[in-house]
Amino acid sequence: MSIVICTVYKNSVMFIASDKRAIKNGIVDDNFNKILMLRPKFYYSMTGIAEQGLCFFDRLRGMSHLDVKELLEWIETDFPTHCFSKLAIVLAGKDEENEFFIFTINSAGDKARPAITNENVAYAVSANNNIPLFNKYFEDLLKHSQLESAMVATIECASTVDPSISKNYDFVTVD
Repeated sequence: MSIVICTVYKNSVMFIASDKRAIKNGIVDDNFNKILMLRPKFYYSMTGIAEQGLCFFDRLRGMSHLDVKELLEWIETDFPTHCFSKLAIVLAGKDEENEFFIFTINSAGDKARPAITNENVAYAVSANNNIPLFNKYFEDLLKHSQLESAMVATIECASTVDPSISKNYDFVTVD
């Protein structure tokens, strides 16, 4: 089903990583791109059923003329949870004031907007299953690993726990 990890390091650089597995009609594709650019420095990533994620991405592309605040407000109030069985999305990047943001929402209606400051590492781990486990693993790695390495290691670990997650991954950097 997937894992996406998005981090902003001390309000200076953002990283997004995701596994690359998609399964359609029982056929496994380990080269599926789950990190999509909505516009420059503004990314959409997804976990769950790829067709649902791509359908919602198409809806967002039609609204990409909105500023980030308006777009996130629309998603918070109108995200069609009833249409998606296991979709979770992460929107992240820089807004019109050149400030980083991370926003997540899933088909259960759970949402998060981690606080981003000049002193912290803000992050969101999105997956369809085992989120507490993957989150703890990532947090533990952050204590003694480079940020990028912790993200990759978490995806590799997740692939050993959940067969719907690939050890192959994509990685995007925004500064």
